Amino acid sequence: MNVWITNISTSKFAGINTLWAAMMREDFIPDKVHLIHLHSGKVDKKSQKEAYTGYLNLLKRYGGQGTIVIHDYDETNFRNIAREMEALVREEKSEGHTVAIDMTPGRKFMSAFSMYMGVGLGLKYKADMIYYLHVRSLGQFNGLPFPMIPSNLMTLYDLKKEVTGK
Repeated sequence: MNVWITNISTSKFAGINTLWAAMMREDFIPDKVHLIHLHSGKVDKKSQKEAYTGYLNLLKRYGGQGTIVIHDYDETNFRNIAREMEALVREEKSEGHTVAIDMTPGRKFMSAFSMYMGVGLGLKYKADMIYYLHVRSLGQFNGLPFPMIPSNLMTLYDLKKEVTGK
């Protein structure tokens, strides 16, 4: 079973485009998607619904029957966020699942936590892939869906592979 973990972004396509690229270029079709929603005391149900709908539509287009789970965390409770991300990876890996984390959307500290979940020393369970979708000339294409961005301007990186060579 393939599992995708990512953040709900203020830019709708920041996260969806990375999954779209992984589906198209890596044939990675997730069976389960974990969406992490950070908030400052008030849960943004509209953002959650938009993200849920966007990921569900993308999964359906590629034959996925994926389950989507939304997790809400206080955006400044860093210790809790790190523990919860580690627990997600541990749970999925202990069941034998392949885990990919998308670090493209979200805040810098979430990118740091994402990398740690893939290459952190002392972790028994680590994510298999840490994806980052690099878009050159991003400002010109910000907010556009994957097919509307010239493919020669996008590179999908597995940063775990880039860093470890494995």
